Order: sequence, then structure tokens, then C-alpha cells
Amino acid sequence: MTDADAFLDAIFANPTDDTPRLVYADWLEEHDHPEYADFIRLSCRAEGEPSWDVRYQLNRERHERIARLHRGWRLREGRFLPAEPTHQLYPRGVFEGRVEVSAFEFLAVADMWHPLIHPRDLSIRGFNEPVQPARLAAHPRLAAVRRLQLGTLNPATPMHTPGPYDGLIDPGAVLAVVRSPRLVQLEQLTIGPVVGSRAFLTAFGETPAVRGLDGRRNSLRARVRLDARGPDLDIRNDAWRIADHLAQFMAEFADHLNP
Repeated sequence: MTDADAFLDAIFANPTDDTPRLVYADWLEEHDHPEYADFIRLSCRAEGEPSWDVRYQLNRERHERIARLHRGWRLREGRFLPAEPTHQLYPRGVFEGRVEVSAFEFLAVADMWHPLIHPRDLSIRGFNEPVQPARLAAHPRLAAVRRLQLGTLNPATPMHTPGPYDGLIDPGAVLAVVRSPRLVQLEQLTIGPVVGSRAFLTAFGETPAVRGLDGRRNSLRARVRLDARGPDLDIRNDAWRIADHLAQFMAEFADHLNP
């Protein structure tokens, strides 16, 4: 985890306290990001301003500043930030939106998101196209992610002969990412559609990330969502929990299994 992630953890742990945000702003200014630091300070001031007229003017300035920051980022790095950013994406100065990006884009530009984007909610698409799951699994950005979705980019891919599971995610790619030791803060996981089998289900349930989610015993059915389709398994968009034993899981979801 980077220093920035540590500051952001303190911010998200105290969402109504401006002190961690202002400390983060000081750190950003010391590390060559004075414009974003000023934006955070301005945002804290605006959201604490009691006068509606003053707050309105401050919010207009916030909108102009974040748009300018995004334009400058695009000129330097090229792409992959919201086309029309607004200050609402940055409550009290810190990004809290969802990032949706293809696997290729993530590998190409995720290192460049700092300081504007440190996503806690990340959707990575394109797993039905050739990707490098080992590189994804090793990426340091995953260490801060709390909600992760792995899905397909296109309904079908022309890279092989069409078949009954054309366009679904390769289960090996899913397992490689879900086994990442960097997923230490994961709170919610959504996968699919993936080519499913009982062997995949067993391996998926034994990954540390899924075991960790299951072990919390709190709203389990909202923590893991799986869409898996195969000759001996068909689970579509079901919220489910990993059972301690595969037999227990199979019994619980017998109506989803093909005879």
C-alpha cells in the first residue's frame, strides 16, 4: 500500500472529519501536486460553509478547478478519466466514484491515476479478450479496492470459433486475479459471466479473497455475486455464499445445476 492509500484509508474511516483530508492536502503539496491540494482545501471549505450564496460560489470554483485538473491530466496522460468531471465526484475533495475500465486500459494507465483517482470501487471489463491476469493480480492498485467486478467487454469475441460459451470469461483468468494477495481490503466481489464447472467452483471458493468475505458472516449474500455457466454448472446473477464444503454448496443450489 502506498502512502497515498494510507492517507485515503484514514479519510474514508472518518468521512465527516476534514482533518485527515487537510493532512492529505499538505502531503500532496509537498509531493508536487499543489493544485489538487488546493482543490481539497477549497472543497472542505465549501461543504462546511453555512451561507448558501457563498457555498454556491465556492462550488462553481470547485467545478472549474476539477475540470481544469482533469484537462491537464488528459494532456499529460491521454485518457481514461470521466469526460465531464464534476465536483460531486469528489465530495470534500476526494474521489469516491466508481471506475469502469477495460483490462487493457487498467494495465496501461492505472499507474497514472495518482493523485486524482484512487478507486475503492473498480470494475474491470474485457476478460473475454486476451489479457495478462498475472499482471493484473500483481498490480498495487488492487490493494485499496473494496468493491471489485470482473466482467466481459463484448458479448462475443471473434478470436476463436464461436461456441456455446463464446464471450464468457476464462476461469483461469478469474482465479489468477481473485488469488491476488493484494486484495486485502475487499468487501464485495462480482464475477461473470465465466465459464463454470464444479472444479472452478471449488477453486473459487478456496481463494483467500472469497474465504475472507465468507468468514465475515455479515450480509454474505450481498458480498459475492457469481455468474457461472458450463456443462455441469449454471449459476446466473445469484448472490451466494461459499459453504464450508462443496457438498453443502451443491445441495443449497441444486436447483441451479444441470442434471
